[in-house]
Amino acid sequence: MCSMVEKVSMSNTVKKGDLVEFYSTVISFMKDYEDRNPGIVLSVMDVKKSVDGKWSARKSAEVMWKDNTVTSEHSTYLRRITK
Repeated sequence: MCSMVEKVSMSNTVKKGDLVEFYSTVISFMKDYEDRNPGIVLSVMDVKKSVDGKWSARKSAEVMWKDNTVTSEHSTYLRRITK
């Protein structure tokens, strides 16, 4: 079965209920998710962080993976499976 996925970008925001896969260009990051992909987004949170006195907002998603583990991931590492 071939799945269609969206390109990972800052503008792609995942939503609760989305089917996603973890994706990174760093091979060691991907290795941890070989047996976990895909997953379902359980919730999405805004994470605000101060960097040099400036606040930046990022999205983080709680994901239940196919192996039944649940993790919190930066949304930029998630891409939606669309088909």
